[in-house]
Amino acid sequence: MDNISTQKTLMRLLLSLLIITFSIQACGPQVKKAPGPAIDAEAQAKQMLAAGQPLQAAENYMQLARLYPNKTVPYQLKAADAYITAAKLDTAMTILGNTDIQDKNQPEAFFKTILLARLALARNSAEQALTILNNMPPLQAADPIHASYHATSAQAYELLHSYINAVQARINLSAFLQDPDEKLENNTLIWADIGQINLPVLKQLHPTTSAELGSWIELAIISQSMLFEPKSLAPAITSWIQHYPGHPAVPSITNSILDLSKQYNILPEHIALCLPMTGQYKRTSQAIRDGFLAAWFAASEYKPRISIYDANALNILAVYQKAIEDGADFIVGPLEKQAIGKLLQSGDFPVTTLALNQYDAKQSELTRGSEPSTIPAIIQFGLAPEDEVRQIAERAIHDGHINALAIIPSNDWGRRLYDTFRERWESLGGRVLKQISYKANSKDYLTPVKALLNINSSEHRSNLLRQKLNRGLIIEQRMRQDADMIFMAAIPVAARQIVPQFRFFRADKIPIYAASHIYTGKHEPLLDNDLNGVLFTDIPWVLDMHREVSLIQQSINRNWDAENSGLRRLYALGIDAYHLIPNIGRLTLQKSASYPGETGELSLTESGRIQRKLLWAKFIDGKPQIMEQQQIN
Repeated sequence: MDNISTQKTLMRLLLSLLIITFSIQACGPQVKKAPGPAIDAEAQAKQMLAAGQPLQAAENYMQLARLYPNKTVPYQLKAADAYITAAKLDTAMTILGNTDIQDKNQPEAFFKTILLARLALARNSAEQALTILNNMPPLQAADPIHASYHATSAQAYELLHSYINAVQARINLSAFLQDPDEKLENNTLIWADIGQINLPVLKQLHPTTSAELGSWIELAIISQSMLFEPKSLAPAITSWIQHYPGHPAVPSITNSILDLSKQYNILPEHIALCLPMTGQYKRTSQAIRDGFLAAWFAASEYKPRISIYDANALNILAVYQKAIEDGADFIVGPLEKQAIGKLLQSGDFPVTTLALNQYDAKQSELTRGSEPSTIPAIIQFGLAPEDEVRQIAERAIHDGHINALAIIPSNDWGRRLYDTFRERWESLGGRVLKQISYKANSKDYLTPVKALLNINSSEHRSNLLRQKLNRGLIIEQRMRQDADMIFMAAIPVAARQIVPQFRFFRADKIPIYAASHIYTGKHEPLLDNDLNGVLFTDIPWVLDMHREVSLIQQSINRNWDAENSGLRRLYALGIDAYHLIPNIGRLTLQKSASYPGETGELSLTESGRIQRKLLWAKFIDGKPQIMEQQQIN
């Protein structure tokens, strides 16, 4: 019994000690738990990067670098990478500066080099980035390092607009990408880069490149040369695919080319020509209509159905809707600015519309969709004199002039042209020293010219001197010496009287720049001899001798005696309106593209306006002579 009692007593004591021990531990200070596996924390950081939280990922990597000293370098590099993504460049630079890698052949050393190059790129120092990337990683380096190296190189070349090198870098990158989505994205970037190289350069590069690069270039040549020739494009792409089976551009890029061709080849089947065929704009509209139909008759292949509607500012909405109901899939017109304004305010454009005037409107009112390459809902095309005046300012600045004089008629037309000239002139660094207006129907052009040249001030000083000396004096009148060009807005009747006044006061050494209104469009050397030396802009239809003898101009002259008409430029507007339709897609898609029209070299701005680059001419022996760019001085 005693032994049994003794054992029970010992058991109770032992149990009591255990309870006391556990109680003391529970009340004492907490012991810090060991960190979980690094692999879990790193996975969390990767998830943050994928979720677009690079800053949080960078902080996680820095914490891992502190917790695991044996992996400090790789975690610091990953942290720096994430900080660069988060645009915390100074922090990334500090980390890289504190990351010491003894063995320069280690993968970490190349990763650090790539990160330094990425830092340079983030600071827009592409050349420095390429210098840092001078040595490629060794073949045994992991695929992600190779991929990062080539991706960074490609970005540097893209920043320098060295697109053929960027394409080659991305082709190299493809070999180290495993994820199908990443490969697809890289192929898209290859195609975007090669699309920045124009066709002549591609043709020159093709024979000298490797087979892989050459295959991409060959596809780009097909795309650029045949995109707007759908009948040739599809067979050419099919042949290319057969020649390069399994190429990474198939099927995503090849299908996109065909889709793009369908989207931007605008060949409407039914065109509605909406013009004010009655009222004050009747003759203007008839000339545009006749030019439009002459282009239609002269076309050899594309001949859509044409319907003509009498449309003006009062009925434009009803006529527009009627044309749509009649099946029109493209509208040309209206002509009046008020009518264009009403269309814009309605906001309903079921088909693309080529308006034959320019209405002041916001870009958002003119474009369809948010993509810059989207074909505008309304395209504005007209013979706006403001276009010419801006080119006068640009031409005169190019010729080295700074100080301008301006002489304009005292009407709304003159003031509008002067305001446009002054705005563009001053934006280019020029100065308008003085502006004088003359009455549009005036017979006195001596007075405004004297005032513009400060001759009045010279005469006033001469009269004062005669009065003081009380004797007759012969004093030569002196004009101002600070002007180096004259901007003149004038129709032929006025210009033929203004220009001789400048010569009379010996200002003939100051070049005079004028818009097309100075020229009737007819050869009248006896009348225009007074305009000798004046530089002016005008359209090819009027100035280019080759255009004058073209079949279409001969046809128009024969049927409507257009060469003797004051509406010559409007016939050209109608011709270009027709020819622009199948070219709108190309002008929209290819930003540097232009069309050699009768009214100028035509291009399309992102705001949906047709921009005209005009010819320059100078009156010599009473005839306009086209001037080469270097001759205009």
